[in-house]
Order: sequence, then C-alpha cells, then structure tokens
Amino acid sequence: MTLWPLGEIGRAVQCAKQAIARAVETKHVATLAFAYGYKALFEMMRGNVLEERGLADTLLALARGHAMPQWFAIGTFAQGWARWHAGDRHVGKNAMRDGMTLFNEQRIRFAAPLCGGVLAAIEAASGHTDVALANLDDALAEAEMSGQHHFTAELYRQRGELLNHGRRSSATGEADLARAIEVARRQSARSFELRACTSLARLWRDQGKHTEAHDLLAPIYGGFTEGFETPDLKQAKAVLAVLGL
Repeated sequence: MTLWPLGEIGRAVQCAKQAIARAVETKHVATLAFAYGYKALFEMMRGNVLEERGLADTLLALARGHAMPQWFAIGTFAQGWARWHAGDRHVGKNAMRDGMTLFNEQRIRFAAPLCGGVLAAIEAASGHTDVALANLDDALAEAEMSGQHHFTAELYRQRGELLNHGRRSSATGEADLARAIEVARRQSARSFELRACTSLARLWRDQGKHTEAHDLLAPIYGGFTEGFETPDLKQAKAVLAVLGL
C-alpha cells in the first residue's frame, strides 16, 4: 500500500504476495484476515480486478466464521467491486454501497478514502455523475477529518476529470487536476502523479496545448523503469504517442 504509490511497482506486488504466503503459513485467523484484507485494498488501489473476487470471498468467509466485522465490511465492498467488473452491475454496486454503510456504522477510517474514490468511479461509469461528485466530496471531507491523506491526490484527480467531462474546459476541474499533481509530488507518490499528469495532459491535448501536455507528462513517464504492462503506464504512453513530440 506504500510502495505502489511511490512507484515501486514490482516490490509492491512481491510484498503483497509474500504477505499472503506468510499469513497462510501461520494459520492464524487474524493474520490471515489482515493479509487478505489489505491485499484486496491493494488490488482496488491499482485497479487489478483479476484477483479481487477470490480475495474478497476468502476474506468474507474468515470474517463470517470468526466474527470480524471490520473485515466483513471491507470484504463486502471488495466483493461488490469484483462483481460489478464481472458484469453483475446492480448487485455489485449495491454491495459496495453496503460496504460504505458498514464503514460509517463501525467508524472505519483507514479504508474510507480509497473505497469512496473507487465507488465514485463506479457511479461515474454508471452515468451518475452528480452522485459520483458527491461521493468524492465526502471522501475528501473524510480524509480531512481523519488525516488519512494517502488517497487524496487520486480523489482530486477523479473530481477534476468528472468536472471536465463532456466539456472543452472547466476551470475548477483543471484546478483539481493541478492540485492532484501538487499533492502527489509532495508525497512522492509517483504512481498517483502519473495518473494525474496523464489526466491533465489529455485535457491540454484536447485544448490544443500539445507542447505543454508533452512537457508535463514525458518527465514523470520517463522516470519509470518498470510496470510498463500496467494500465496506468499504457495510458500515459498512448497520450504521449498522440502528442507525437
């Protein structure tokens, strides 16, 4: 959860795998739930759906069998996210909403900003832009209240993209994208900086500001030495290819 935002993609994936392997070796229920729960959050953070359903199912089984409400809440949300991406849209989104309700009831703070952003992306993809924006505002407010700012750059990026959706330009949306870059750089969160720079470069490209877009995106993309098979780096490469500078 720390290494991936810093851009150390390979080490992050390896640590996540090792956490599961060591937890299984211990046969200790709380350790298993911790490992599966954080692995589920990790996969949502990096947008990897392939493993999520199995992780969520295992986590929910542990939570139900051993009365662990915190992990039940996270498992419910993660399973909903996986189901939505598998095509079970209605059930999946409702499960995610149920997960967020459980977070609020149990005052679970550490997962709320990340999951709030993930749910906002689902609402936006479903055509519910106003709901998505409200979710992002709530997630940003939650981050301010709890001090959990690990996902703040991504929340600003998502809000900026939504505010620019279907428009040539939105001053507020562009400002949010710039804020996302600022926060990511302050945190040395290179993966989130790459996402935000890709979003702003795409906006500038559409506005005809090709040189500015290239000069923003090329340095952060060029700083990566791994992870080129990931969606984030593929998208950045595609934008740079269109700019052709």
